[in-house]
Amino acid sequence: MRAQQRRKATYSQADVDNILRETTRMPGDRHWGQEQFEKDWHANAVNFPFSARAPSNSPDLWLPPELWIHIVQLLDIESVLHLSQSMPWARHFISDMWECQRIRNHAGVALWVLLRAGMARHYAIGDLHSALTTANCIDCGNFAGFLYMPTLARCCLFCAQRKRRPELQVCLLTQVSKSFGISVARLVKRLPVFTTLPHGKDSPGGSRRRVRRRRVVGQSHVLSVLGKVIDLTAMRDDMNGTCFRLSRLLIKLPYFNSCSGTTEPVRYCKGCGNIDRKFIGYGRAGFMAHFGQCQGAQDMWNTSDALHRSKRARTEGEPGGQATSYDGTFSGQQR
Repeated sequence: MRAQQRRKATYSQADVDNILRETTRMPGDRHWGQEQFEKDWHANAVNFPFSARAPSNSPDLWLPPELWIHIVQLLDIESVLHLSQSMPWARHFISDMWECQRIRNHAGVALWVLLRAGMARHYAIGDLHSALTTANCIDCGNFAGFLYMPTLARCCLFCAQRKRRPELQVCLLTQVSKSFGISVARLVKRLPVFTTLPHGKDSPGGSRRRVRRRRVVGQSHVLSVLGKVIDLTAMRDDMNGTCFRLSRLLIKLPYFNSCSGTTEPVRYCKGCGNIDRKFIGYGRAGFMAHFGQCQGAQDMWNTSDALHRSKRARTEGEPGGQATSYDGTFSGQQR
């Protein structure tokens, strides 16, 4: 009876914020190289084509705006950047596209990685926007907070480590060349080749040395272009080396909710005793559904509830206290 009452408890928005702060954790930037990406990321150079504006009544405008927006949606990311830099009036339409606005505000690091890795010519703006607005892992279907850059597949950390699907597997470009008897030069023209970034945070032993860049190909691209995948068990030992560490292939990417216009980072429960459940990701509402069934998370909240209650008493009358019911049932909510 007590457990049923807990599952159907009603919390204010302030309570929800406090529960998330006390009982969840988020992956750190330092482990996943995000800190290094953001340090090297020249935001102005990447975001300039998506933010600068020009008058819409330019004399060079010889097509209807609706047609230009449709053309931009069909172009790859590299071509969009070239178009915006070569035609100032085109920057107006690019900056007004809601896909570009969302990418500029929430997926700038992913855009930077695509440009540095040589993958921008293989993906359109819509591909990156689709990954940004996708909440579920491509494998397990749980809430996912990472983007597998060689294939732009949304995934969770657990599935990225298991590598069960071709979308979450990579192989060396040289190994593909040997397996199919095709020269590397021809493969570069036919396959989207991902060049790993030269940051050294994931070197063995935490070394700060810079790891040389390696060219890899997603197994899903090999399957779609060449008809079959590479047998990863027959590959060399350096498949497990530094060039294939997850921190060089994954980046954190929040989920953008198109309905509410907000972003949600992935959260992990600190109260789950089972080690396997510690790597199951949740969104905001998804975790509150889990919170009603997790005794460990409830115990963590109860030990700090008195402190939060005293803080709320001191700030009584401030906005944000509207009650919200979390009973474990949400329409269309992903875990």
